[in-house]
Amino acid sequence: MSISKKFLNELDNNFNITFGDKGTKNTWQAPFPPTVKCSKCGGECRPAANFTERKKANEIKAKNHLAKVHNFNRDGGLWPHDFVAIQTYFCKKCLNIESEYNQA
Repeated sequence: MSISKKFLNELDNNFNITFGDKGTKNTWQAPFPPTVKCSKCGGECRPAANFTERKKANEIKAKNHLAKVHNFNRDGGLWPHDFVAIQTYFCKKCLNIESEYNQA
């Protein structure tokens, strides 16, 4: 799978990206846990990367943030309604990816 330059630019312009356990403190609410349980094998998952949307007063109504990617009112599905922080984890046993998120 290739990742487009446009996607990488959007990611860089809209998110602070932190690798490893330092990212667990980048959140809109309580810090993310240092480890989580793997839903696939039950092993321990350690922090891989954290993606936290940048929030500036002039960006509150911005079109380029995750909450605006899908129109959840149209199809009745669930989707973040505000700026998000996403913490990803890799399982030490099976490399399954787990993630947690919270909103501003």
